Amino acid sequence: MRTIRNLFLEELATRLNSEKQLVSAMPGIIASSTSTQLRNMIQGHFLETKDHVDQIERLFKELDEDSHSKKCYGTLGLIKECEDRISFFKGTAAINAAIIAAMQKIEHFEIASYGCLQEWATVLNRKDIARSLKGVLDQEKIANNSLMDLARSHINTEALGKYSEDEARIRLNTECIVQPVIEHSL
Repeated sequence: MRTIRNLFLEELATRLNSEKQLVSAMPGIIASSTSTQLRNMIQGHFLETKDHVDQIERLFKELDEDSHSKKCYGTLGLIKECEDRISFFKGTAAINAAIIAAMQKIEHFEIASYGCLQEWATVLNRKDIARSLKGVLDQEKIANNSLMDLARSHINTEALGKYSEDEARIRLNTECIVQPVIEHSL
């Protein structure tokens, strides 16, 4: 009989493969970025991603199951899309915005997947495993928010092709300060 436990184990195996795919792909993504802040952010999440592989393998042991991986075609497609974007936008002002967009798609996919796993672990009365999965889920959410913060702080403005990283930050900060004064005087 196929139950939610089978579904949980299948998704956990898919997550293991997904995280392994990301560990392989992230160094190339990091190297393609021209933003020091973006490279540092992705590098930090890369280290977390490597730890996610270990965490999932530990979860299999806690469940008395053999650790195995099942091909994650979703991640495979998202990495391919990221690589295509990098190739297309390489050498342009939009490269970092393209990387952020592609990485956020990956994060959203991971957030959905780990959210389901956490819920299923709770239903299976494995609160210990649900807590571990919540930790991973929280890291994925933080990574997503960090990407969005970088995009909003200066990367998207730089992608216009008019400003350097420093000029974009100064322009954004000036607009934030001046805009309310202008709106107020109208």
